[in-house]
Amino acid sequence: MSTGTKEIVIPCTDGVELAAKHWGIGNKQQIDSKERILMLHGWLDNSNSFDLLLPRLCSDEREILALDFPGHGFSGHKSPDGPPQLISDYAYYVGETLRFLNWIDGNESGGITLIGHSMGAAVSLIYAAAFPEHVSRIVLLEGAGPLARDPLDIARHIRSSVSRRLKSNQALYQLSSEEEKNQGRRKIYQNLTIAVNARKKTAELVPGQQYISTEAALSIVKRATLPIEKLPQHDSFKAGGTELSNDHIGEQVAAIYHEVQCPTCLLLADDGWPEDDWTSDAVRNKLQPQVMMHLPGSHHFHADPDTSEAVISEVLKFLAKD
Repeated sequence: MSTGTKEIVIPCTDGVELAAKHWGIGNKQQIDSKERILMLHGWLDNSNSFDLLLPRLCSDEREILALDFPGHGFSGHKSPDGPPQLISDYAYYVGETLRFLNWIDGNESGGITLIGHSMGAAVSLIYAAAFPEHVSRIVLLEGAGPLARDPLDIARHIRSSVSRRLKSNQALYQLSSEEEKNQGRRKIYQNLTIAVNARKKTAELVPGQQYISTEAALSIVKRATLPIEKLPQHDSFKAGGTELSNDHIGEQVAAIYHEVQCPTCLLLADDGWPEDDWTSDAVRNKLQPQVMMHLPGSHHFHADPDTSEAVISEVLKFLAKD
C-alpha cells in the first residue's frame, strides 16, 4: 500500500461514522484538477478488498478514496432502530462521502469515477443513474447492478434470501447458546486463521462455484476484526457486516440501466456469480457497456493475487481512455 494513503473518518448527518482510505491529497495546488476515484466494496467485504488494485491506480493526477460501508470494516453501524440497509440506502452514504470530500457542489458536475465490486457495483450504477451529473465513468467488477427478480416469484426469492442469510451468519458466528448469553451478537475467534476460514466458507454458500483465496480473505478479515481488548462492550463483531438488500423487478433494473449516461466497463469472473439470461440480455441491450469481458478467477478475482493482474490491466486500460 502506498505510503500516501491516509485513514480518515467521515461523519454523516445521520450520526454514522464511515471509515475510508484516502490517497492523493498531498498537493493542494493541484487538487481541483485531479481525477477523483471512489471505490465501493462488496457484501461482507471492506476497503481492504481493493488493496491490490488501489496502489496501481495511484498517480499525481488522481485522488482516490476506498470506502467502508456502514457495518463493514472500520465503519460504524447504523442504529438498530434505523431504516434497513438497502442498496439505495448505501447510495445515500456515497452522497454523504462525496459532499464531505467536496467532490461535488450542489448539482454541478463532479466528474467522478466509481469502481464497484459486487454490491458496490450495484450501488455505483444506482448512484450514477440517480446523479448522472456527478459520475464520469464506472468500473463494475463482478456486478451488473441490482439483481432483477420476477415479481410473481417474490415468495420464493424471500425464502432463498432468508435461507442464504441464515447459513452465512451460522458460518460467520457459530455461537453456542452459552456464547449468545455472554456475547450477544458478537463472535470471538480464538485466532485470525479461524476467522479467515469462516470468511472463506461464506463464499461457498452463494450461487455458482465461487471461492475466495486465503490471501484475499485474510486482507478483508484484518480490517473486519479487533483484538478482544480493543472491542467495545456494546459493539458486535463485524466480519464485514451483514445487510438486507432490496430486490428489484426487471423493469426497475432496466430503468436504472437506461439512466446511466457515462462510459461503463464490466469485468466478470469465469467462476463468479452466475449470469441469468434476462440480466445478460439487459446488460448488452440496455446498459451497453463500452467494455465487457470475462477474466479468470472467482468472485473476488480483483483481490486474489493469482488473478488480480488481469483485472488491474483492464481497469487501467479503461481509465486511460479519453
